Order: sequence, then C-alpha cells, then structure tokens
Amino acid sequence: MTSLEDSSCNHFSNGTYAKKVDFGVGCQEGQTFSLEEGLTGQVVRDRSTVILRTYSDVAKGHISPDDPRWNCAVIGVPIQWDERVIGTCIIFWANPERVFTPDDAALAELFASHAAIALKNSELHALASEREQEAAIGAERERAVRDVHETIGRSLAALLLSLEDADKAFRQDGLDTTASQHIGTARNIAHDALAETRRTILRMGPASLAGRDPRVAVAEELT
Repeated sequence: MTSLEDSSCNHFSNGTYAKKVDFGVGCQEGQTFSLEEGLTGQVVRDRSTVILRTYSDVAKGHISPDDPRWNCAVIGVPIQWDERVIGTCIIFWANPERVFTPDDAALAELFASHAAIALKNSELHALASEREQEAAIGAERERAVRDVHETIGRSLAALLLSLEDADKAFRQDGLDTTASQHIGTARNIAHDALAETRRTILRMGPASLAGRDPRVAVAEELT
C-alpha cells in the first residue's frame, strides 16, 4: 500500500504538505497538514528514510487506531531533487508480522529516485507546453500587427498621395486657399497616423509618450 505525498517545495517551505495521491490507503488525500504531523512530516524534517515497526509510532498520525494498518510496519522515503525534498513515498506492509529491512529501504529509495525524475519531467513538459503556447500567441500577435501595417499603413499612404494631388490641383487652379489649408491639415493627420502605425510594427510606444511621463501626457491630451 503506497501513498505519494506532496510534490510542492512551496508547501514544504511554508511548513505544510498536501497529500496528493493514495493507492489503497485513503489517508485524507487532497488535504494539507503541518510538517509536525504524520510520517511525511518526520521524513521531511529528517530529510532521510524513516522506518517504523508500527504506524502507531507516528506522531500525530492520520490513520485511525481502528484501521488494520495502525499496527503494520511503515516506511517513509523522501523524494529529492537537487538536494531538495519535493515529495515523499509512504509504504505500508499489509502483513502485521512483517517489518521493513535495509534491502526494502534501498528498493524504496530507488523507486523514490525514479519518482523524482518522473515529477521533474512532468514539470518540464508542462513548462515546455506553456512556452510553446506563449510562442504561438506571440506569433499570432506579430501576424496581426503585420496585417494592421499592411492594411491601414497602405491605406494611409494612399490617402496621403491623394491629398497631395488634391492640394496641387487646388494651387494650380488658384482655388480657395481655405480648402487647401484643410487639405494640409488632413495630410498632417494622415502622416502622423502612418508614423504611429510604423512605430507599432516596430514595437515602439506612441510618439507623444516618448521620453515623457504617461500621466503628464494624458493630462495634456485631456486639457
């Protein structure tokens, strides 16, 4: 009967541990306890294998005295990585007449070393998956920015050319200079918008915020 307890160093560092997995024990799985309780607490505090002739020797144990395992031998092995305890493996003998031997302890410690590798591999796979997702999101963001530049940027460039042609036509025909002034204003707005679009594709902030306190710039825009 095996219980894998805790896979979080943060729990250990906070003076607690959480029971993650039980196989045939049902020892309050999913709950969190102080390191002063249970065999797991003793294993973490000692940072070494603990062998008890009966579970009843555990300080503040989590199994009822009415449970058959109360009088069975138990061994607790630390699951370690980089000299840190990241979990424990608790094993009971089903036969009250049996006790754990040094050979049993060596076998349990070998299992714990493989468990540590499995736990770390799981963490690495989860981290790699998260980074792949972040990379995919970043690539999609880049694609969206390029699309903005391709569509809005080209439209603004075309608008600028049209405004230039309109302004030239007005000047050549000697028409109302007021209309020419409005065209010039529109041309300046379009030029600024195109510049901001290019700053966006280059991951630069708005030109109005360059070297300025954002709060001051916003306040000036609102006045």
